[in-house]
Amino acid sequence: MIAQLEGSVSQIAQDLAVISVTGIGFAVRMPSSDLAHLHVGTHVFVHTYLSVSQDALSLYGFLDNRSKDLFLRLQKVPGIGPKAALSLLSAMTVDQLLTAIGKQDVTALTKAKGVGRRGAQKVILELSGKIADLDADGDTDKLPRNISEVIDGLTSLGWHTDEARAAVDAVLQDEGIAGDIPDDRVPDILRRCLAVLGRSRK
Repeated sequence: MIAQLEGSVSQIAQDLAVISVTGIGFAVRMPSSDLAHLHVGTHVFVHTYLSVSQDALSLYGFLDNRSKDLFLRLQKVPGIGPKAALSLLSAMTVDQLLTAIGKQDVTALTKAKGVGRRGAQKVILELSGKIADLDADGDTDKLPRNISEVIDGLTSLGWHTDEARAAVDAVLQDEGIAGDIPDDRVPDILRRCLAVLGRSRK
């Protein structure tokens, strides 16, 4: 199974990106929110899932493990395959999906293309009470404001949340900064994080 890809973005379409890895272009279907963070020519690390059916092999990708984990759980719900699971993650963020499932909000889930009322009800029935472990993982909303901004800046450049968080933690520890980042240090911390991430990929 292809579990992850690391390479450069060579093309972006409506529902997929082509990621070039050592000269081979992989067509990767991704949530619209992840595609919005990609730019042609940039380096990217994508968590992937290979879906095998009778007539096709389809590769699905995500910029962070949290999205991939929820995708895997969604597409195992009876009647909700990979396409519908991706549609749900394109219609809502992970946190919005978790909230909709927790509140049993059928209407919110049916906003996703290809997901009807019955499908939404199945998602709620199958996953209610089984996704609490995803609530805090990768959540940057509870972090100090400037730390969240640096992480968001890194993910917008194609780095996934886990990598960005680790780089920020390493730089802040090296700098002896506890708590929020002073406003005037944000650009410098961002540059240092990019340097750390760049070294980790070599």
